[in-house]
Amino acid sequence: MTYSYWESGKRNPKNIQQIAKFFNVSTDYLLGNSHIRDKIQFDEYLEKSLDAFKYFDGKPMYDEDHESFRNLLKNRKLKR
Repeated sequence: MTYSYWESGKRNPKNIQQIAKFFNVSTDYLLGNSHIRDKIQFDEYLEKSLDAFKYFDGKPMYDEDHESFRNLLKNRKLKR
């Protein structure tokens, strides 16, 4: 019943985290900020993307470079 009120606009959800948990998706996904449904998917995409980067600015990327990018992107996602 509550969900139908949300859909019809009769009521607004009080806590987006509760809704995300109920539907097993991320809050970013609910808000339309991401097409990735959950954190595990984000981590998988991040790892695949970083693996594809072998060079940056003509210089080889090392493990510590990947770790720096990984942390930067994760922190950026958390701040949204």
